[in-house]
Amino acid sequence: IALCAVVALRWMREPARPAAPEQPEQRDVMMGSENVSMRMRLPARLTAGMAAAVELELWNESTPLTDEEIVITVQDPAGKFAGFDAKAKTLSGYSFSHKFEVAGHHLIQVNVPVDDTTFEVDLDVLPAVAGPPR
Repeated sequence: IALCAVVALRWMREPARPAAPEQPEQRDVMMGSENVSMRMRLPARLTAGMAAAVELELWNESTPLTDEEIVITVQDPAGKFAGFDAKAKTLSGYSFSHKFEVAGHHLIQVNVPVDDTTFEVDLDVLPAVAGPPR
């Protein structure tokens, strides 16, 4: 009985394990043209120095796009462009990651190979929050 009591006391006194870090709040940006629709999901709050995972869903009228990759460009406040491919991860679903190095206005262009469609998404990136003094 004494052994059970020691084990029970240890179990009760162990600190709780920290919960898994929460996923950042997300926001959706919906856009459409005459023949193509897009939903972009990205973090609701973007800060300088942050690498953001971005997901895209694209439809040609009501049919999912089946291209293996979509060309993306990101323009920073100084006018510098970064270009890369968003890779297909599901039928009509694409993803990419981009590190927003500086605060200010950024422009993401999603170049869809249907009717030469380009979606432009304006984003404001906030300055990085300084950590506590050491």
